[in-house]
Amino acid sequence: MFKCPESEPSGWLKKLEKYKIQPSLGYNCGQAIQGKKVFNTDSRAYEAVDDRINFQLRRTRIGLKGQPYENLSFNFTVAIDLVGRDLLSELRQV
Repeated sequence: MFKCPESEPSGWLKKLEKYKIQPSLGYNCGQAIQGKKVFNTDSRAYEAVDDRINFQLRRTRIGLKGQPYENLSFNFTVAIDLVGRDLLSELRQV
């Protein structure tokens, strides 16, 4: 049987361990397939819009935290909300 030789961790992995750096990712997504009606103010009636499929990332958090030194730590988070939002979809916009 063939066995891969064990190799030493790369320079990046050593730094991640040394500075206790941890990435994080969190997301909440939704999907809907439907049609919807919209109110037309000119004709004062509801009109159907095309059937559609909608994928949406409602909440996304990408983060990085670490402790490079004993008395210094950091926590960096980026928030990205409502990616793929379609105003004519049935997904609830809260």
